[in-house]
Amino acid sequence: MELGKFARLAVLSVALGAVAGPAYAQDKPAAPAPDAAAPAGPGPMPATPPAPPQPNWVKICNTDPTAKKEVCLTSRDLRAETGQTVASIAVRTISGEPKKFLLAAVPPGLLLQPGVRVAVDQNAPANGKYSICFPNACYAELEISDAFFKNLQKGTNLIVQAMNQQAKTLNFPVSLAGFSKAYDGPAADPKAIEEYKKEMNEGMNRLAQERRDKLQGPASASPPTDGGPAVGDKAPVKGQ
Repeated sequence: MELGKFARLAVLSVALGAVAGPAYAQDKPAAPAPDAAAPAGPGPMPATPPAPPQPNWVKICNTDPTAKKEVCLTSRDLRAETGQTVASIAVRTISGEPKKFLLAAVPPGLLLQPGVRVAVDQNAPANGKYSICFPNACYAELEISDAFFKNLQKGTNLIVQAMNQQAKTLNFPVSLAGFSKAYDGPAADPKAIEEYKKEMNEGMNRLAQERRDKLQGPASASPPTDGGPAVGDKAPVKGQ
């Protein structure tokens, strides 16, 4: 029995989490830079993912109550410098089935008809169609070949491409570092995942505060009230 479509999407949305759609449009992350190339070919792709910290690949497994099969997702989020999630990617497998699927969550407000295009480094891309959109994200799904999966295991970056309303291509590069280890390893403990997310959020909050402090700059020194020299005044020299 094949896992139901909406059951798959439910698992996907829970595992990949929320994608910051409106915030993405406002905060303008460094990674998804607009590109003039149409999605007919691979086009120029970033060589490296955005600056850390970025979440690690994590494997989550659950048993589908309808199909009575174990569904595993090996996923990773892409975060902007603000700490908000702008895209998510996952490889889904179902016990007893040879097929593998690539699942992607991208911000809403993109053109639906072109779908998404995914490629590992400079290898040939694969095309996928959107399955469903919610207010916070749109989800795409495509079956991947054995050759594509092997590229995932040995590649450097996975690039998800989508088109905005101005028909410009947006690149969402996700690092493949640690993918094979997570995919081949056991499923993560849910408690460990929550603790990891907490640490990531705390780290991003600290980073955001540091950036706010840097933008504000040092506070202007107030003139001294005791008649002493103000900051920037030259110290008196003997004999003057």
